[in-house]
Amino acid sequence: MSNGAPIHAEVMLSLADEIRQTIEWLAELEDPPTDQLIQRLHTLREAASVAGLETVASLLSELESELSGEKDPSRRIVHALDRLSGAILAMASSLENKQLEWIDRALGLELTLNKIALELTRGTDRLAGSTALLQSCLTAPPGADREPLLKRLTGDLGEVIANQKLLGKRLRESLFALRTGTRTLVGDLSGLLTVPLLPTLIKLREEIRVLGRDQGKPVSLLPRCSGVEVGSPQVESLGRVLEYLAKKALEEGLETPQQRRKAGKPTVGVLRITAQTGKSMLVVSVQDDGRSARGEPKVPRSLRKDLLSLRARLLKEPDGDFGQHLTLQVPVWRSTIEVLPVGTPAGELLVPLGVVGEVFTGGKDGLDALPVVSLQRRAADTRRKRPESGVVFDVAGWRGVMYAELLNTHFRVVPSQPEAGDPPWVIGRVRSTPVVHPLPFMELTEEQVCLFPPTER
Repeated sequence: MSNGAPIHAEVMLSLADEIRQTIEWLAELEDPPTDQLIQRLHTLREAASVAGLETVASLLSELESELSGEKDPSRRIVHALDRLSGAILAMASSLENKQLEWIDRALGLELTLNKIALELTRGTDRLAGSTALLQSCLTAPPGADREPLLKRLTGDLGEVIANQKLLGKRLRESLFALRTGTRTLVGDLSGLLTVPLLPTLIKLREEIRVLGRDQGKPVSLLPRCSGVEVGSPQVESLGRVLEYLAKKALEEGLETPQQRRKAGKPTVGVLRITAQTGKSMLVVSVQDDGRSARGEPKVPRSLRKDLLSLRARLLKEPDGDFGQHLTLQVPVWRSTIEVLPVGTPAGELLVPLGVVGEVFTGGKDGLDALPVVSLQRRAADTRRKRPESGVVFDVAGWRGVMYAELLNTHFRVVPSQPEAGDPPWVIGRVRSTPVVHPLPFMELTEEQVCLFPPTER
């Protein structure tokens, strides 16, 4: 990124925010004035150069040169959005290799300090108990030669207890400062590790428009994803999945202009892609106004690879009067997450707090009515006594219970990518411990069909 002094996070965050504003500005215009676009890019390039962000400055410089000779407004917008997204990804790549490693160490240090503080508290309690025992010795009728020694030992223990209490207080203060600073840093830098989804959909809109024209099927793709951002590792896979679904809708669903007029529809077909995010899940809706009752779409091997990489679920919604409606559900990607460690028959697991509705211990009324999230086949649950503790998942209005032993309090981690062969519910790993998401277990309505992943129900 830079061969000079390290770049401050504030500078990168400010530049990334300005790039996002330019992306939003471009997406709102059908034909942005070239001179205004070049002026904005020039300002961004100068800011990147002054900050020492050489890779970003180079990308923006190349874009300025390329746009000067581009006459097609659509190609100009798509090219600019693609390059601007690449600039954010270039900064994200630098952070993934450097700052996240530091964040991981800081979070590990925070956990260690927390354990030390706990041990100090326990040690203080043990010393207090020893002092009480010695006090009892003093009140008993001891020999005259033991009394000065016991008094001196009692005083020493009291001093040790006072010092430990002071040390524990200072450690808690330091731990609080570290936790506050780490949380602030995590929140700030996470903004550089996500990119707007809008450029991907604008680029897809132009591709579908050209493809429709070539096939004699004029089509308008309407993206609705204002403010939606996705993790940098998700961009390519998500883009390929949406491209496949949009092309299939065009090829197999939308009719020719003659067929549409005969059916009483507008000549130009409509394809809507709407995205929104919740606490723990990105939901993308792909809907067209073509033929209905087309049957279940096939999920080819190439698409399965990307869906598995996203840990996604693809659903076919009930048929309406027109067209087909597909829903893509993807766990939200974050560079760091807070997790709750639990023990299950499948081993120790980490559950993101974003999907935990509540934690329970002991018997609780009403849990039997909730669907059971089992990480093994459900038959395995009937052969063993269920634990009396666990977590209740709450995702997008769906609730389910996972019976598990609570192993510790929650803490923040930096998860790595899932390993090859991991089941769909594993969304990442922390030092070989799986991080799980209940998305594959969410129950469907009677009319919904799960196209991916294959279920074990």
